[in-house]
Amino acid sequence: MSRLSLGKRKSVPTGNFNEQHVAFENPRLKRIHFTTTSESGSREVNEITGRIPSPNSSATLPSGTQNSPPSPLEQENTRKTQNAGRLDDYEEHLDELADLLVESESDERINSGALCDCGAGPVIMQCHDCTEYRATCVECFKTKHLNNPLHWAEVWQTSDGFFVRHDISMLNHIGHSGALCPSSTGSRKFTIVHHNGVHATRVAFCGCHENSPNKTRQLMRARLFPATMKETKSAFTFTVLKECHLHNLESKKASYDYMGALRRLTDNSFTADVPDPYSNFLRSIRFWDYLTMLKRLGQMHGIDRLLPHRPEGNLVLYCPACPEPGFNSEPNASSVKTPEFLRHLNQIQRTLDGNFQCNQYKKNSNPDDVSLCKGKAHFPVDRDYRAYLKENPGSTEDKKKFKNMAITGTVNAQCSHVFILSSVDLHYGEKFSNGDYALVSSLRLYNGRGKMNFELRFEIDDVDEMATYDIACQYTIHLESRIAKNFPDVLDKVKKMRWGVPSLHIQGHQEDWHLHGETAEQWWPEANQLGPHNDWNYKKTAGIGEMLASELRRGKQQFEEKLRHFNGLSASAGDLVKKWKIMDRTPRQVGKDIISVYRHNTIPSQQAIYQRMLAEDERFEGSMVPRNRIARFINDALMIEEDQRKIQRAVTESKEQDLQSLASEIAKRRSKLEARLTAWRREQREIMPQVGDKVALQSQQLPSIQLEHERLFLPSDFVEVERQELRLGTLGSEEARWREGQAFDALRATQSVVKTLRALLDHTARHDRQQKQRSRAGDQLRDIIRRRDFRMGTYDVARKAMIALGSLEPGPQSSFPPLSIADTLMKSVIKKRQLGDSHLTDGRWFTMTASSSTPSQSTQQSSGSTKTPLIMSGTQMPKRKISTQNYVVPLCSTGAGQISLPQAQSTV
Repeated sequence: MSRLSLGKRKSVPTGNFNEQHVAFENPRLKRIHFTTTSESGSREVNEITGRIPSPNSSATLPSGTQNSPPSPLEQENTRKTQNAGRLDDYEEHLDELADLLVESESDERINSGALCDCGAGPVIMQCHDCTEYRATCVECFKTKHLNNPLHWAEVWQTSDGFFVRHDISMLNHIGHSGALCPSSTGSRKFTIVHHNGVHATRVAFCGCHENSPNKTRQLMRARLFPATMKETKSAFTFTVLKECHLHNLESKKASYDYMGALRRLTDNSFTADVPDPYSNFLRSIRFWDYLTMLKRLGQMHGIDRLLPHRPEGNLVLYCPACPEPGFNSEPNASSVKTPEFLRHLNQIQRTLDGNFQCNQYKKNSNPDDVSLCKGKAHFPVDRDYRAYLKENPGSTEDKKKFKNMAITGTVNAQCSHVFILSSVDLHYGEKFSNGDYALVSSLRLYNGRGKMNFELRFEIDDVDEMATYDIACQYTIHLESRIAKNFPDVLDKVKKMRWGVPSLHIQGHQEDWHLHGETAEQWWPEANQLGPHNDWNYKKTAGIGEMLASELRRGKQQFEEKLRHFNGLSASAGDLVKKWKIMDRTPRQVGKDIISVYRHNTIPSQQAIYQRMLAEDERFEGSMVPRNRIARFINDALMIEEDQRKIQRAVTESKEQDLQSLASEIAKRRSKLEARLTAWRREQREIMPQVGDKVALQSQQLPSIQLEHERLFLPSDFVEVERQELRLGTLGSEEARWREGQAFDALRATQSVVKTLRALLDHTARHDRQQKQRSRAGDQLRDIIRRRDFRMGTYDVARKAMIALGSLEPGPQSSFPPLSIADTLMKSVIKKRQLGDSHLTDGRWFTMTASSSTPSQSTQQSSGSTKTPLIMSGTQMPKRKISTQNYVVPLCSTGAGQISLPQAQSTV
């Protein structure tokens, strides 16, 4: 075995060194030896016993000074993440791992005179490329690596006291599974690049069946890709080509960097001495990628015979979820066209979009360097494409950002599942002609070729064509005339296409344009890193099954959610639904405006919106109409409770803002409450004499209780046992009926306030530009938010009272579930649709008052039916007209004590 001077890698020795060498064991062992030899030949041996502690180890504290165990709170504060815990485990085993790491570098039998297991020679050979390889002699190493000639041989140099890396320079025989060929044509120097480095070795080709061996065939059968097709002297293993390809796809690692890493794996100290096969590798990996593309897309297997509807020689990976007649669609034997209302089930959606980040600067490139795909993949033949652009120049953008650029960007056409269908280069701006070529290239993928039978042609024509483009409003004006001039073969498809604008771009367009989901931007981050189109499509194909299943599950869930909400809104609207059903839903164009029943054409002013809310809020406060003495007694109690809560709110505000006006208002409210409460207490002595002692005891407490915190001692203030002892059961049933009416009124009042809040937010964002206007709007918004929170508090008080009285089960499934700010979400009916709106549903506040809602227990007991709820005497809900004003828009979110005035939208 010859030794190559590729560089030497020193290893940890197992014995004494010669002159000027130091032999040592692992520094963390108990004994560490230092042996030196002087020029005169005398030796000196030093020994250090003990183990050097780890850097992270801590000395043991003397007795009596140990830290006390941490408290539970300290343990909670010092709790580490799972990743930190795993690192701690490594640190605890640092010494053990260090010993094992050093141990793996050598074998105790080496340099000890031990013979190999075969008994033929000393143990001097190691292989770190094999798993658990036991050190052997030279001959055993050759035998065990007969079919692994690209493993590195670590050879112990007795004279030097360290290992030296060698290539296995025995002949690599090609054609006999690694065995010696009896008719070999002789050996020759050969460079083989493998995933573990660059190997300088010797190769002998087989001459048994060929006087002049076909070297390319023999190399390929040995899974070696030749660097050249004539008199090649180097080759690349299939493994290294595949690994480089995947590294480039996933991490965008350049071939130059990958080859640099391989050269360092060969020799990390003298890398400059390692042969540099980069130029050959760059050419080989490019053609390797092309070959694998042909193989994976079936062109090596004659797939065009099986798929005659696809373009001949196609190298585009199709979307398996989009309708493709002749492949994934069921033949329409009846030749019945898909109904218009079901066309979305047989629809292919395309999106066009330009990207100015995916560009190329001018450079000294080979003019003969052309694409291997020849227009069969995503990009067209450059010569034909440039000739087309020359005939259709259009306008150009000569901007500074395009300086020194050969290609200023790309335009993509892709389906709704984000599969890339076609791409074209941009030259100084995005022109209609660029988009036309990308669109036509994507249409031709599904246009068929040659003669097709009637059924296949009918299926192709039956597919609904939908497309979006961020400049569709301008792009489509003369689209058909441009297509008729340059691409008449796809004119029929273009004529029946429907166009829209993606969601992310709709804000800058008129409202009469179709709105469609945005998918074009998802590919650009990958494309900006020069990500290959087909690899993106392949990964989408691999994950589309789970993605579609997830979308289906989410779709079913959202359908049920939307259906419940729609039914609740319909029930809340009552008789208005009948009027809406007979209205004409067909949009009409009047001049440049689109008139539709679904569009709000007029929006009242901010002051009108606010004043209307104030009027409705006052009506809700006085909506209870008592019918007898008991009813009037309970109604007055609920009004007193509401006055108490208003004073509590005012006191809280006075703590935040110490204003004289607030103090005066609190004093006036307390004065009115005292008079009202005194009169009600006299009525309570006659109706509820059994609670007189409790009222007296409360009045004698010191310090005295403020009026707004006094308990009224209604039946809901007692538990069931106390109500039975005080004989308040009948009065409790009447209170429960009134509490239900109170909850309904609170829901309606909250709805009105929330609608006003959203309307004012939209009005402010659109019209209030000056500081004075925004300050005034902020005052109104703060007032509306206080009213909203107050009404929500009223609902919560009524709900808790019904639970205390036993007329309502607690929990989210009850007829009056607990509600929060998130349940007041209401999407805008003024603004254009926002991205993600389809995943949002208005809050439950807007369907809680629907007539189809589940009645409370008190209602069921009194009516004997669970189908239709009875309206209690304590509310006039069926008499109140529902507001049909069209200015309502979605709810905004606010912080505590602060109002946000967004420019476009706000979220809960």
